[in-house]
Amino acid sequence: MADNAGVIKKVQVVQIVPSRYQVRKDFSKEYINRLSVSITKDKLKNPIAVRRIPAPNPLPEGASPGDEFFEILDGQCRWLAHKAAGLAEIG
Repeated sequence: MADNAGVIKKVQVVQIVPSRYQVRKDFSKEYINRLSVSITKDKLKNPIAVRRIPAPNPLPEGASPGDEFFEILDGQCRWLAHKAAGLAEIG
C-alpha cells in the first residue's frame, strides 16, 4: 500500500467506514449540515485520508462483498457531510 501513499482518487461513500479509533463520537449535526452545503456548492477542498481494509462485517448499507473498503484516518466530518448531502463518491 505504500506505493499508493499520497494518491488522490474518488471512492464510493459506501466503501468507507469510520475509524474504530476515532476519539470523537458525537458530531454537531448543524456543522455537518453546513459543511454538506459547502461541499455541494464549492466541492471538496481537502481530501480525506483513508487506508484500505478487509471487508467489514456487516457490510455498510449499499456496499457489495467484492468492493474495496477503506477506513478513515482523517476527515470523518467531511465524509459525514458527503453522506448528508447524498453524494455517492468522495475524492
